Amino acid sequence: MSEESPLSTILEEIHQAHVSLTDSDDKLESNGSAREKLAQARRYHAGRNSRMLKVLGYEKLILVLALVLLPLGDHFRGRREFSINWLWRSIDTVMGLYLRFIVSQAETLKKLASNDAFPDYETVNATLERADENGPEAAEAQKQISLWKAQINNSQDASDLAVFNDVFYKIDAYAEEVFAHVHTDIGEKTNAYMDALNDYRHNVVEFLRAKWLEGSNDAIEANDIMRQYDRITARIAVWLSPQDSANNAPLPLLSGWLLDYAWSSLNTVKEGIIEVCNFSIYPQCPCSIPC
Repeated sequence: MSEESPLSTILEEIHQAHVSLTDSDDKLESNGSAREKLAQARRYHAGRNSRMLKVLGYEKLILVLALVLLPLGDHFRGRREFSINWLWRSIDTVMGLYLRFIVSQAETLKKLASNDAFPDYETVNATLERADENGPEAAEAQKQISLWKAQINNSQDASDLAVFNDVFYKIDAYAEEVFAHVHTDIGEKTNAYMDALNDYRHNVVEFLRAKWLEGSNDAIEANDIMRQYDRITARIAVWLSPQDSANNAPLPLLSGWLLDYAWSSLNTVKEGIIEVCNFSIYPQCPCSIPC
């Protein structure tokens, strides 16, 4: 039996321990039931498999895999992050930062899928179009977009990320297609990245609206599910729109391509991170892994 199968079983059990509690806490650090399942797995594998034990010994890694990536479906489950061999070799200086990045991007998806009230896509799209024009109307539209972004950031209501599980593959394909030639500019306000981001936003929103909303005989406002889909696409359109006042441009949505980009970028600056960790003015390494 491969090592991946026992790891998958452990992650599934940790995830089930988390969701089985009616009062489960979404915060990784305070999830007692999931952590107890992890402790049981460590005791079982102690003295049996050193690579498995090393991976299980990194609590934050296992909790992120089980509670953040695993529920997002097959697009992520087939990735290297679920391979014992890759994890065993890759637990080093940048893994802590990588896990923080994964959690932050998953949190963004939660906000985009929130059930909080939000304007419909028609309203949002009209405002985005005005923002691209010149004159006072464009300035007012930009202000409105800023307010909507703040509203998304402050989203509190529950969200079901399973809504994205069968569309990640396409979101990922669009990212790979449009950002392939601007890899060093991701998140920067260069002309090349801004043009690519505009294409990406258009492709993703058009695909999601076609998949979720077209072909239904129901009016959007008459159907709760369709109304939610409409507002998710509205939030995504806003979120992926650059702001004149922001220093950086938005990142693409979470997908395998973005994780590959993040891992590659972090490893590019690994030596600098190690140097920072070695300074005595930092009592604890910011990457959360001993340097």
